[in-house]
Amino acid sequence: MSGKIKGVQARFVNDAPTVKYVHCRAHCLNLAITHTCKETSVRNLYSVVGEIVKFINASAKRLHIYTSQNEDADRLKKFCVTRWGCHEETLGVFLNDIENIIDTLHFRENDTDPSTAAKAGAFFMSIHCFQFLTTLVIVHHYLNLTKTLSVALQSKTNNLIKATQECKELVEMLKSKWSDGSSFEHLYRKATQLAADLQVDEKHPRSICRQKNRENDPSTTSAEFFERNLHNPFLDHLIVQLNECICGSTNRVRAEMLLPQNLASLSEEDIAVIKEAYSPFIRLLDLDAEVERWKWRHKDGGPLKLEECIQSTRYLYPNLNNIFTVLLTMPVSTASAERSFSTLKWLKSYLRSTMASDRLSALALLHIHQDVAINYENVLHSFDSSGHRRIALAFQ
Repeated sequence: MSGKIKGVQARFVNDAPTVKYVHCRAHCLNLAITHTCKETSVRNLYSVVGEIVKFINASAKRLHIYTSQNEDADRLKKFCVTRWGCHEETLGVFLNDIENIIDTLHFRENDTDPSTAAKAGAFFMSIHCFQFLTTLVIVHHYLNLTKTLSVALQSKTNNLIKATQECKELVEMLKSKWSDGSSFEHLYRKATQLAADLQVDEKHPRSICRQKNRENDPSTTSAEFFERNLHNPFLDHLIVQLNECICGSTNRVRAEMLLPQNLASLSEEDIAVIKEAYSPFIRLLDLDAEVERWKWRHKDGGPLKLEECIQSTRYLYPNLNNIFTVLLTMPVSTASAERSFSTLKWLKSYLRSTMASDRLSALALLHIHQDVAINYENVLHSFDSSGHRRIALAFQ
């Protein structure tokens, strides 16, 4: 959709050259998590967890063994292929019920089916490993921190300024956790406690001087090994991806410096970038005077939201009003349009494959816009007054 030749954004630009393409921030977060999880240990973790979940859920007998050990245990969830932000839920259920999972695999090692027994034994050995447990604890913790950001980016009331600020706050928090080292110590203690409960020895893979295909940073202890080869690379990759995919902004987003809380750090370079980005919507000769009056007006004022700035600049600051209005209309998330595609698989099933397009469109609208209130009495009146009903409905 972002193709520069025949993409949707290219077609919009041909009709309206002043339109700027903004990548969906929710999709950007998904891409950031996807690239971060390409680390070797994390990639292996996803592969093992996904195969184990598939292995247990594929058989009613194995699923019964898993649920019979703990009736309150949650059903194991499969990884979503496209939404990597939802992987935290799968890892969370797996981490909470890992004892039941190990018992289930250990029980199926003696299965009469050789294939089932072999798979159960291989999965048991993969889980019963200190490296796997440490990776699971660390990855789940940091993906859990991005969960609230993912929900916020999908909110309809969010704007681009809020989305960028929320992402920057998350990045600053991750940097502070890395700098003080307390986060890894807490996660490592949690991993060692989990390993002790599962009777797994605390150790790290052996190091080879000429090894190049896996993590092999020199270390003397297990804690030092996992901090250097797992925690720090994963956290560094996550911070870099968040900065590049979400925090990085277009020139029009530089208008956030005109908000009252940012006026103290407004520079001449910022004003020049804003003039170039918003030149089709403002009078360049009048902008400097408006900015000077705006700074004097809010020299002692508190922070204002973007929508409050639009109301405050409606009459006396026409250029600033245009800038804030354009900035507010720049979308945070564009994924809501894809709901029509995901709706079809629920409506256009083999039982309804012969419905006409009018009925399909009506059902899709009802399903997509579930939050819209419907007056059922008016619907019945319209249904009754069509003149095609064999039985007339009576209304008072």
